[in-house]
Amino acid sequence: MSERKPGCCKVPNGLILLAPSISSFVALLLSVISLFSCTFIKRVEILSFLRFTYDLGLWSWGQNSSDSGEEGVSEENSCYRYANDDPVDTTLELARVFGVISIICGGITLIVTWFSTCMPFTKRTLCFVVLLYFTTAVCEALKLLMFGAKICTERIGNSEWESCDLSVGSTLCIISAGLWIVGASFLIWAMHDLVEYVEDEYY
Repeated sequence: MSERKPGCCKVPNGLILLAPSISSFVALLLSVISLFSCTFIKRVEILSFLRFTYDLGLWSWGQNSSDSGEEGVSEENSCYRYANDDPVDTTLELARVFGVISIICGGITLIVTWFSTCMPFTKRTLCFVVLLYFTTAVCEALKLLMFGAKICTERIGNSEWESCDLSVGSTLCIISAGLWIVGASFLIWAMHDLVEYVEDEYY
């Protein structure tokens, strides 16, 4: 009896792994955007009757708009690197580190997951991929440590400041972490069937 080999158009681990492959690509893209965006969170400065909204990112910041009473004056969004005298503390540095780690782990996870569409995986390999998914999700979520940084909690200058709020970057961060968890959960749910399928078809 001849040895059975996967066809050129056959997904050796089943079509079930196509879903995590797509979700991990979207999650990594959102992670990169949120990490380098200057709109990760926003904070409002209150100066007399003026309100200034500032976009704060992990690496840069920008003044978003000013609002004087009922009339608002919108300004062109610009991003600026944090200066040496800006309150960049250990918490913000940790958020940056976890952001970089999430991209590295996410890239590895994406590559490994894509390989699953063209070569059979063992149970040990699948467990390793699940671990990568959860590690990436945790590191991605830890970018939210920025909410506890001095730039978000302390008073700057003589003005009054409101608490930091979610913005585009932090929202994308949460969505990205959720997609990584969904991908890991999908693999855990499907792992038993995947292993049986691979063993029956190719071993």
